[in-house]
Amino acid sequence: MPNKYLKEYVESCNNKELNYNEILSKVKGGNVMNIFKIRFVKLLATVGILLIVFVGIPNVYAYIKWNAEFTEFMEIPRQTSVGSKVDDELVEMNYIEKNGIKARVESLIASEDEVKIRLAFEFDNDIELNSKTFDYSYAVYDENNNIYAIYNSSMNAKIDRLPELIYRELNVEYNKNDIYANQYATSTSVGNISANNRKIVNEIKLVSLKGFPKSKKLYIRILNLGYSMVNMEEKKIEEFNISKENWIFEVEIPERFYNSKTYDLKLKNEIDGVKLTKAKISDTSLTISIEDKTIAEKLQNGHKMKSDEFAKMQDELIYITDNTGNKIQMLEITSSENEIKVRFSVAKQYLDENRLYLNITKDGKTYKSELIKE
Repeated sequence: MPNKYLKEYVESCNNKELNYNEILSKVKGGNVMNIFKIRFVKLLATVGILLIVFVGIPNVYAYIKWNAEFTEFMEIPRQTSVGSKVDDELVEMNYIEKNGIKARVESLIASEDEVKIRLAFEFDNDIELNSKTFDYSYAVYDENNNIYAIYNSSMNAKIDRLPELIYRELNVEYNKNDIYANQYATSTSVGNISANNRKIVNEIKLVSLKGFPKSKKLYIRILNLGYSMVNMEEKKIEEFNISKENWIFEVEIPERFYNSKTYDLKLKNEIDGVKLTKAKISDTSLTISIEDKTIAEKLQNGHKMKSDEFAKMQDELIYITDNTGNKIQMLEITSSENEIKVRFSVAKQYLDENRLYLNITKDGKTYKSELIKE
């Protein structure tokens, strides 16, 4: 069935009187015309309509369909709940209730490279729910429309256009060939902290190896709440929508996070053939970037290895130890043609009483150098 906005557009484009008048105004002597001219003008108008319908219809339809989808998206009822700080992490915020579902932000942790947003949901008894597979779509952006992350919970083709809809609403350039080009998070995750008595406490975790912008406020938009079930007979996953409502939460970045400083580190002694391009330690983690073609190639060929062998190789190629010899947990590693980015689970406070060392294994030999503040 045609969308109502498409129907309205086609009717306006195919208004013969409008087309006649427009063409008449452009014909010399249009105020005094013989019957031949009038028939000729009507023929032009009709041909124009046919051209729109038969020649341009694919492009016209796609354009109007997209505008219709955006209009429908913008018409989804939305209400913004503003939270105030209770302490450095907790957020005092009222629930927004919509059709038997209440939602709010409970806490926020933010640093230059990591953001954790804890949300609470409460559901009325008559709402069907599977807490184990509960999921939702979300968008996180700041007061300057810097997009931290957009996540689609559904495999539905229409909902897959969510990033494009959010980009358009925020007036941010959208690159369909690289939808993550203007998103700061390099990895995202969402999962339950607890689920009992029809209340689910859930956490969004965003990580950025390139660093998040300096923001004073974050907006967390939640929509398309649902859950999934495995259909064993048909061997497929079925999605069930709980709500199509749109929640928007405005949260001020706690002052200690906004004013927090990161430390730039450098190698006390250079490692031959290895160029350290970045070493930053924040309140949440240590991120380093190095340039080394040999190591990068090994990582990129890791798909040829078994998963446990690849994990072991990663752990041996690049790792961080402290002054007692303990290994620091690796959280994330990515590689390009010549660059490797790695993130470790250690905060800047650790440097108050400990030392950190970068260890790199090349050609069967391990090189070690202390990381010190610049």
